Amino acid sequence: MGGIVANDPNEAVYLNAAIDSNGDELSSNKNYSIVFGSNGDTFPPIVSGFYGFWSLTMYGSDFNLVQGSDHYHINGSYPEYQELGADGTFKILIQATQPETQKGVYWLQTPDPAQAPNFYLILRVYIPDPEVSTTQTWKPPLIIPQP
Repeated sequence: MGGIVANDPNEAVYLNAAIDSNGDELSSNKNYSIVFGSNGDTFPPIVSGFYGFWSLTMYGSDFNLVQGSDHYHINGSYPEYQELGADGTFKILIQATQPETQKGVYWLQTPDPAQAPNFYLILRVYIPDPEVSTTQTWKPPLIIPQP
């Protein structure tokens, strides 16, 4: 049962993703990136004057948080996730092994492929602007497979 205690859309919106930009199921055997700030992709808009925020959380195919990972969640309001890259982007690398990162690049650790080959992501937007909650005209950035 999903969303049994979910908020009203003006309080929070939950965007689920289990496929990448090619339409393939998200797999722990692959690497991905999500980039906010490129090609018109912006952070989820929040209602002005409120303390809304966004977060991105990874779950295993068992519907639980990724086991054995300390890097399964990024919260847009946390101080450690405030820096943008030199090009003005906020990049999230999604892969099993810790990458070399630089300013504005963050990591989500996928499950061990031998333990849980698939996963999904939930982008939560708290106090979302009507572009997210009502008109649904805001488009989240794509989940791009990496070579």
